[in-house]
Amino acid sequence: MIRDSFAHAEQDVGERLLVVERVEADRILRATRAALAASADLLVEGERAAIEAAMGALEEVKAGRDHLAVRAAIQALDAASKDFATRRMNQALAQGCAVRTSARWKAK
Repeated sequence: MIRDSFAHAEQDVGERLLVVERVEADRILRATRAALAASADLLVEGERAAIEAAMGALEEVKAGRDHLAVRAAIQALDAASKDFATRRMNQALAQGCAVRTSARWKAK
């Protein structure tokens, strides 16, 4: 029994890593879709196509068996959407500061 567990340990670790990467891929795909829907006005020319291409590639490798390929596709999607995500964060910070400043002026 112990020998069997050792014999299958590498396969079990690989399966676990694949599941972890697939869960992460699903999370990132959902978040990216939501961001594209909520902040499409922040996209620059060609950016949507690049992000959607990276999302499609991630969907494709996610269906496979290679956890390293899934991780690489997640990183590629992150790289493709990094500037867009930065603009979204800057917008959120600017809105938060504006609300805070407005609240301070009203309190005085």
